[in-house]
Amino acid sequence: MGRQKGGSFFSMKLVLSIKTTSLCNAVCKNCTAVPWMKMNPNYHTSLEDIDKLIFYSKSSGYKWDIIILSGGEPLLWKFLPEGVQRLKDSKIIKNGGLRLFTNGIAAKESNISMLGKVIEKLDLFRISHIGPSSEAGIKLIKKHFPNTNKISIVDRKYLLIPTQKPIPNSLPAICS
Repeated sequence: MGRQKGGSFFSMKLVLSIKTTSLCNAVCKNCTAVPWMKMNPNYHTSLEDIDKLIFYSKSSGYKWDIIILSGGEPLLWKFLPEGVQRLKDSKIIKNGGLRLFTNGIAAKESNISMLGKVIEKLDLFRISHIGPSSEAGIKLIKKHFPNTNKISIVDRKYLLIPTQKPIPNSLPAICS
């Protein structure tokens, strides 16, 4: 059972998604983080928690293939520049693995310098186009960082699994 053709049974990538903050500036339909955000209002992952992750990753020998900074909205994380810097400097992530997923709404001229420093340390800065509210941020990012290959813009509607009608007489489940 331990091996499969072409590699190890456990050859999947080691991926960690960090919910950086419960704050969000959008109300996305089908957002899977909403229940968590409601249960943890005004939450921010602390720098101490980032340091613990780094310490335990190094102690256990983990080298993450990918760490995704998500949320809520990670551009609203009050420790964004410092958190990204610590993760990048830690060397606990393989090359190409430090990523941030944003809706782009918080990208403003007033914070573009800080965002530039953050993007410089990331391997991928993915903006989900969620509609008109994210367009200004997307335009601003494209304007200030036209030659970087670290920025990816995805249309959110293509990432969502379409809702399907339930099978008649199957829902809700009756548990006893």
